[in-house]
Amino acid sequence: MVHSFRNSGANIPILVTPTDVYVCPPATQATIHAIILTNIDQDDNSVVGNVQVHDVSAMADALIINTKSIPVGDTFSFITPINLEAGDKLQVFADDVNNVSCFVSVLEIS
Repeated sequence: MVHSFRNSGANIPILVTPTDVYVCPPATQATIHAIILTNIDQDDNSVVGNVQVHDVSAMADALIINTKSIPVGDTFSFITPINLEAGDKLQVFADDVNNVSCFVSVLEIS
């Protein structure tokens, strides 16, 4: 088994609908180690970020961060392992387009 650390999410515009930040590749399992959401709004407004996992085998979404308010220029870190199977997706969405940046640290096992 090969273990590889990956980073995902840099420079992905976060929309008001779920945006794929990480998709677990075929024949792979992954553990999300950290999710970092940053308010990059240029208008001095707080933004609200949401994170969900789309479980492809169950065809269901699980909301893991719900309406987290992030003040101007601030960052929210979620440091809790989340296990994903092949095809599962980590998705992020916000209350305003392109005002949240997301970075994810992932361990892939294939």
